[in-house]
Amino acid sequence: MKNGHIRAEDLRAFAELAERFGQGRLRTTNSQNLILLDIPEGETGALLHDAIFKAYPTAPGFFTGYASSCTGNAYCNFAPIETKNRLHELTAALDEAFPEVGQPLRINLTGCFHACAQPQVADIGLTGGRARVGEAVVPVYTLMIGGHLGEGSAFARPLEGRVADDKLLGLLEALVQKYLALREAGEPFYATVARTGFELWQSVANQYTIA
Repeated sequence: MKNGHIRAEDLRAFAELAERFGQGRLRTTNSQNLILLDIPEGETGALLHDAIFKAYPTAPGFFTGYASSCTGNAYCNFAPIETKNRLHELTAALDEAFPEVGQPLRINLTGCFHACAQPQVADIGLTGGRARVGEAVVPVYTLMIGGHLGEGSAFARPLEGRVADDKLLGLLEALVQKYLALREAGEPFYATVARTGFELWQSVANQYTIA
């Protein structure tokens, strides 16, 4: 699902598929996707032929498939920015630019300091706000990097400075490029950050951030 967005009629369609091929059970994930449970292995081929999977692919990109965002200003008075569509734009662009990444790279975008999208446990965590840049008030973001769950779990570490919305994709691309250049075989983003030292990544961010 696109950062948790799904139309009501599509959710009903998935419920019908769960009833037809399984035991009627669905589950959401912490990356805001949907799982159909209890599908017999012999039925998966017929299930995946349903037209709904053209809109909701079972093999999403390594950026789009693992990103998560809060509701943003569409539904929350605390968030001064739109989140879900913006995050999908960013991760879709990264999927297209870096098909060689080869493993999930989680980017979480939260619209305010309440951190409902849990940027602290993402490879790259974004917290949005608004600020005056030049003559205009625009969306701006603070970043944190290197968070992850599981064995050796750790919170992401904040980068200094803020980045304006029109520079955000450039910074994300620069961070991914640095990761691809430095990673060891099979190494996830957070592990590369931990191994290479935080100052290196701050120097990348400094090229894009404002005060």
